[in-house]
This record gives sequence, C-alpha cells and structure tokens, in this order.
Amino acid sequence: MDFIFTPEQHAFRRQVQQWFAEVMTPEYELELERRHDERGVLKAFSKRLADQGWLTHAWPVEYGGGGKSHVEQAILNEAMGYWQAPNLAHIVGVELVGPTLMVHGTEEQKRRYLPPIARMEHVYAQGFTEPDAGSDVAALQTRAVEQGDSYLVTGQKIWIGNAHIADLIYLAVRTDPTQERHRGISLLIVPLDLPGITVRPIRTLDGHYVNAVFFDDVVVPKDALVGEKNRGWYAMVTTLDFERSGIGGASSARRNLEDLVEYARTHRRRGQPILSDPLVRHRCAEFAVEIEAWRLLCWRVVGLQARGLVPTAEGTMTGIIGKTLAPRLGALAIDILGKVSSVPAEEPRWAALRGRFQRLVVRSVLTHPGGTPEILKNVLATRGLGLPRS
Repeated sequence: MDFIFTPEQHAFRRQVQQWFAEVMTPEYELELERRHDERGVLKAFSKRLADQGWLTHAWPVEYGGGGKSHVEQAILNEAMGYWQAPNLAHIVGVELVGPTLMVHGTEEQKRRYLPPIARMEHVYAQGFTEPDAGSDVAALQTRAVEQGDSYLVTGQKIWIGNAHIADLIYLAVRTDPTQERHRGISLLIVPLDLPGITVRPIRTLDGHYVNAVFFDDVVVPKDALVGEKNRGWYAMVTTLDFERSGIGGASSARRNLEDLVEYARTHRRRGQPILSDPLVRHRCAEFAVEIEAWRLLCWRVVGLQARGLVPTAEGTMTGIIGKTLAPRLGALAIDILGKVSSVPAEEPRWAALRGRFQRLVVRSVLTHPGGTPEILKNVLATRGLGLPRS
C-alpha cells in the first residue's frame, strides 16, 4: 500500500494534533475519566468537535458535513484515539447511524436525522444486543408488530453502551418471526423518551455503564423504519462494516505502549531501570511492530472507503487484531507496572499514569463488544473471503 497525504491533509493533521495536545492536558484527562458517564460532559466535548467542523468532516455538505474524504475523518479519529479523547456521545451517530442512513435511508430521513447529528444535537445508542442474542445478532427476538401507521415494539436489549445518555436508539427488531433468522429483521430509529421505554444502567468492573433497555408496547411511527421492512439485516451488515473500520483503537494502543515504555525507562526494579531487562525490551518491540501493522491495515480500510468500497474483510481483520492484542498488552502492563497496575484512578497518589493502565487491564479481558473474535473470524471467512459455512 502506497498511502500519501496531500499537502492539505498534512496541514489538517498538524492542526488536529496541535488542538488535542492543547486540550487534552493530564488534568483534563483525569477530569474526563472521573466524570466519564455524565451526559453533559461527554456531549460538551463532542460539541466542541462539531463547532470546529470536524465531527462529520467526511459527510456531504448538504447533510451538515464538511465535504471532505474518509482520509480527513480518519486523521481526526486517529488523533482522538491517540489522545484518548471521549467519543461516547457521538460515535454511534457519526460512525454508524449517519453512514447507514446515507446508504439505506430515504431523502426525508437524511434531512431529518443527519444535520442534527452533525451539529451534535442528538446522542444515539445502538440497540442490537439482547440477553439471548449477543454476537449472534440474528437470534434477536424484540418484536415490532405493525398496527395501522405504527409499530408496537416489545422486548429487551442489554449491554447497550450509552443508552443512559442517548436521545435516540438505533433499534433492530423482528417484524416477521415466520422467516429465517437473517430475514424478517427491520431497523427503526426510536426516541428513548417514548412511553413504555425503561433504561436501567448496569455498572461494569471498570466503573463504566452499560444498560438494559426495556420496551413495553412502545408505539413507534412507521416513518422510523430505516430501509426496507424485513430486510434490516442487510442494513445492519452495512452498519457493522462501518463499526469495524476505525483507526482509533490502533492509535490508542500505540499511546498506551509509548507510555508503558516511558514508565519502564524512568522507573527502577531491583535497582535497575525496568527497560534494562532484555525480555521487557523484546516484548515492547514486538508490540510496536504489531501495532504499526494494525495501524497500516486501518489506513488500508480508509483507502478502500475513500474509493467507495465496503471493506468487509479488511475492516473485520482490524477488529480481530484489536480484540486479540488488547489482553496481551494488558498482561505486559501488569508485568511492567507490578502491583500499581491494579490501583484505580481514584487513588492518584499510587495510581501509575493516573490509573489508565488499571482500566486497560480490566477492559482488556472484555473481547465480546461488537462481536467476539470467534464471531469476527466467521464473518471474515464467509462474508469477507467468500468461504462456505461448512
């Protein structure tokens, strides 16, 4: 891959990096982490990006975007990942709902939903996962029964990442239970303040929230349907392709490794710098190579998107790499930091690097969000490479 930035893209990259370097001070990072589930704080940061014109840099101008390419958007996402800036308030709307609406939505839906996303007026949640339909999304059972000009929605979603701060949920429902698993599924955009919806937060081990969302005979207008009725699976596949093409994970891993190396260089164990251990240096070097390969594959995905292609295989590969690399990087953090790797950020006197690696270690064992590595390998084999299912 020969990937060369234009002078304008180089200038934009310098501008973005300088902005994040000035904004994401250590004190601000710690404040964001302490208030990581507050809607106002998260939305305010994303609104700053929107006011800069960066949030939807690659969207068409008529929908509130900047009319730039996927390259500029990836430059921003890479910087956000490296500086570990919060994206919870905008990621579903900007990276999933918006692009899917551009492919499958009606013109009226594009005009109604896209500009508010670009202005950071609405926060979205993604409502796919259910108690008995995790990585196997096609097993979902939440029902939407057609009644006149509306759908009556009943069921439950779980592990919904930001439903506690969201205005709308991008919801997968079953509209025809008589059809095969991947058929009879439809997609709706549903306001979370409708009567009959209950959001119940679930606090995770790393201190963040996911949610259970209950739908009890919720009346949803028919114009909330995205794409064709009973063919929502195809729009969902588009959504998941967008979901698995981000570069932020690779740049965040690079930042974590750089900080681990700096810690090992400046801290001693048994009277010697930790980094003087050849095994530690070797393991850090191996991760540096893996992360750079991951980063380049992400840019390959960006290049395909910029040419109007859907990078199913390549995008899925980046997801597999991220999920399998994170636990191993967490193990390296434990070895280098020792006991302080388990000290949370709330104890700043003892927490190494403001407790970031305590969170890294805890989160690195969570490989299921967005699909387990095993599910992603099946997607890569069947949809990406065209291999038979058996």
